[in-house]
Amino acid sequence: FPNPFSLAIETFGWRQAMLLNFWLGVLMCIFALIFVRDFPLKLNQNNVQPLVPNNKAIIWWSIKKVITNYQNLILGLYAFLMSLPGLFFCASWGILYLQETKGLLKVEGSYIISANMIGTIIGSYLMGWLAYKFNVYKLLLIICALFVFITFWIVVSVENLSLPNFIILFFIFGLIASAQVVIYPL
Repeated sequence: FPNPFSLAIETFGWRQAMLLNFWLGVLMCIFALIFVRDFPLKLNQNNVQPLVPNNKAIIWWSIKKVITNYQNLILGLYAFLMSLPGLFFCASWGILYLQETKGLLKVEGSYIISANMIGTIIGSYLMGWLAYKFNVYKLLLIICALFVFITFWIVVSVENLSLPNFIILFFIFGLIASAQVVIYPL
């Protein structure tokens, strides 16, 4: 069962498939602009005052405070490093790397990358739930970083992995790497 993007590549070619992907993204953005709304500032729900700075000095003071906060720097670096392997590998070189180094077909590579994306979708909810339910944000981030490293090391260094093994590993990689979502509320 081929994934939709593989079908688009086979049907239209990779350039046209990328353009189709781009225009679908633009369409989703327009949809969000039309239908997604912030809480109206005119209304005061539950006596909540809108936090709208009216002074440039306050804005610059807020930016300086965010930049000089040690926790923001550490968590930003963590998010960057956790997303880097997935973004570069899956978005840029993944299928080509799997074709050239592991001898897989383009369609097989697309299954593997899709497994990563599905793992990320499921993992985002799962990791958020785990962190909130058990109040283990820091421990979860440390454990997941270790397992991301181990999973990626297995993918790169083990020679004779089968297609099902790759699919499972990339699903797990996406599942675990999605732990970075818990840093945003911190």
